[in-house]
Amino acid sequence: MKIEFSHSTIGYSSALFTIDNLVLETGKTYALMGKNGCGKTTLLQTLLGDQKLLNGEIKLNRKALHDLSSKDKTKSFSFVPSKFNGVQHLTVKDLIALGRAPFTNILGKLAKQDNQRVDEILKLLNLEKLQNKSTHLISDGERQKAMIGKALAQESATLILDEPTAFLDYSNRLKTIELLNKLAKEENKLVLFSTHNVDLAFEFCDFILAIDNEGKFDSYHPKTTQKEVFIKKVY
Repeated sequence: MKIEFSHSTIGYSSALFTIDNLVLETGKTYALMGKNGCGKTTLLQTLLGDQKLLNGEIKLNRKALHDLSSKDKTKSFSFVPSKFNGVQHLTVKDLIALGRAPFTNILGKLAKQDNQRVDEILKLLNLEKLQNKSTHLISDGERQKAMIGKALAQESATLILDEPTAFLDYSNRLKTIELLNKLAKEENKLVLFSTHNVDLAFEFCDFILAIDNEGKFDSYHPKTTQKEVFIKKVY
C-alpha cells in the first residue's frame, strides 16, 4: 500500500493547508501532530472519504482516492476513534468480530476462517483472558486495544486512528503506541494516528507529519530532528 499526496489541499469551504509531495508506505508508523484546530482530523476524514479534497490529488496504489468504491475503501482503511466507552453485553471477542463484517454473508454469520482470524487477533493483542468480558466493564486501555483488534479484523492495509491515546494514562499511552509500531512492522500495516504525545512519537514513529504554527505542513524524521526545535515550531 502506498498513499501519495500531490499538491493536496486539505480543508472545508476554505483551505487549511496543502501537502505538496508526500508518500506514505506500509510497514511504517506515522504520527500526525499540530495544535487543536489545525486540521489533523480533517486530513484523516479526507483519507476516509468523509471530506472532499479541495485541490490536488491523493492516490492509493496509483489510483485516485475519489475513484475508490466503498468496498475498496473498506479494504484500504480501518478507523479507530479516540474514545469508545464500551457497550453492555458486547464482549471483547464480539467487538473484534464486528471487524469481519465485510467478509460475512448477508446474515452476518462468521465462517470458520473468520473465527480463526478473531482468535489470532485475541492472541496477538494478548486479550484472550478478556475475550468474554463485557467491553463496558474493562479498562480504557483494554477497550482501546480491543478497538485496534476490531480494525485488524477488517484486514485493511492502513490503520487510521484519531488521537488513540487521548483518554489513557501514561502507561497505557506507551503500550498503545508500542503496539501500533509493532503492528506496522509485524503485520505490514501502514499506521497513521494523530497525537499530542511528542516524546512517544519521537521514540516510536518512523515519521512525524505536522502542521506548524504558520499552517504549513511538513514531514519530519525523528532521528534527524531536534525535539525542542520541533515543539517550538509546531506548538
